[in-house]
Amino acid sequence: MAYTILFRRGTDAQWIAANSVLRLGELGYVTDTKRFKIGDGNTPWNSLAYSTASLVDGKVPLDQLPNAVKI
Repeated sequence: MAYTILFRRGTDAQWIAANSVLRLGELGYVTDTKRFKIGDGNTPWNSLAYSTASLVDGKVPLDQLPNAVKI
């Protein structure tokens, strides 16, 4: 069975204006810069650092995720 996973997404300006708090492990994708942040459940968007993870075969390796979101 195939699944589709959709991430929260918006332009850089939309994210900055909303300043949302992403849930623990939730990914927020910036459509115009193609960067993303991973939520910790507490920190507002504007204070989160962009992820430095890179895709390998279309996946983010577990060793590149913050400790708070590892399984």
